[in-house]
Amino acid sequence: MALKNRSFTLIEAIIVLGVFIIGVGIFASSYINLVKQYMINQKFQASVGNLRLALEKVWRDIKYGVNFTTSNNSITFKRSYDCKEIRLALESNTLLYVFNNVTSTLTDPSMIEIDSFWIYATGSSGGSNYNEIAPKLITLAIKGKAKMQTFNIPLYFQISAAPINSIFPVSPCQ
Repeated sequence: MALKNRSFTLIEAIIVLGVFIIGVGIFASSYINLVKQYMINQKFQASVGNLRLALEKVWRDIKYGVNFTTSNNSITFKRSYDCKEIRLALESNTLLYVFNNVTSTLTDPSMIEIDSFWIYATGSSGGSNYNEIAPKLITLAIKGKAKMQTFNIPLYFQISAAPINSIFPVSPCQ
């Protein structure tokens, strides 16, 4: 009985090696795409988190603000404890925060595009004292979208603050 040679031929080995390389290539490209999507998602989460943090700061400033002036897409007021002016406005689809003549953006324009910014100031009435003309509730509404590579995610933020200093008969900042 003769022993048969049970080894692979060179052609079989090349075919198996080719199939293995194609499989590794598919796996590597899938992994690279997954890492890219993870990085984009992390940047998006950071942008939204930064906007939420900024709106929390704006809420606190409004809470202790006085001398409010509002328009369709901007609000200007002063902080009661140092009488420094703050302005929040929408310009070129970006939300701007101006404090002490220094402008900064509250959103990353490459990630978040603001479509509209509304200010609602309610509760003030006619009169001569500050507590009669000061707004009792200020609501900011922001509508926009998060720009992803292949699609956009709609965003809507709303904050409301009742300025504490609206009960004083005279504004601390004249």
